[in-house]
Amino acid sequence: MPEVDFHTGLSDLPGYACRLMRKAWRQGRQIVATGPPLLLQQLDGQLWTFDPDDFVPHLRLRRDEPIAAALRRTPIWLADLAGQAPSRDVLVNLGPDLAPAF
Repeated sequence: MPEVDFHTGLSDLPGYACRLMRKAWRQGRQIVATGPPLLLQQLDGQLWTFDPDDFVPHLRLRRDEPIAAALRRTPIWLADLAGQAPSRDVLVNLGPDLAPAF
């Protein structure tokens, strides 16, 4: 049975999402984050800079980019469209749409 957690009332959504995804990644989980493109752009930038002593491996999946087999090994994916998000261990849904794979 999947586990669902709701995190609401956050003052720094991208910062919180970075910490949440880093925690899941350190636990060996595969993560996909979905949401509005501007929010994912902020998240992409913050994943590079929110902790200067830590590298959080991730990639940004855009609407028209195919998913290469080599990129599947990247533990954190940021997907512009919920419908584009493949099934992974953890979904961080930052927008109103639900990813069909979940």
